[in-house]
Amino acid sequence: MSVAIPKGILGYVWYKLKQISYSKESIEVNVELERDFRHNHLCSVCNQKASPERKKERTVKDLLFHGWKTSTKVEYYEVRCKQCGIRVEHIPFIRPCARATKRLEEAVAWFVSIFH
Repeated sequence: MSVAIPKGILGYVWYKLKQISYSKESIEVNVELERDFRHNHLCSVCNQKASPERKKERTVKDLLFHGWKTSTKVEYYEVRCKQCGIRVEHIPFIRPCARATKRLEEAVAWFVSIFH
């Protein structure tokens, strides 16, 4: 059973929390998200409405959760865009082809700017 995440609490816009698991040995939290279908599929290139083609999954790194490494598994779709053809759908908190969430990228950039 999925639970809708209150807007803004975890930063996972357009997604529902599917499962959270953790490993004490590796000190890691694993978050699984599934798409909330109340939102339209959008092309990641032009941000226009697109029709879903194929369901996919990817795992990205996220900010630490109380000192634990965090990985987030995201369900998303390849979409057919009228302008761009087959593309990956827009995921608000992950850049296309990124291996980390935007907030982790921003935190690392901020940290580097402070100590550079």
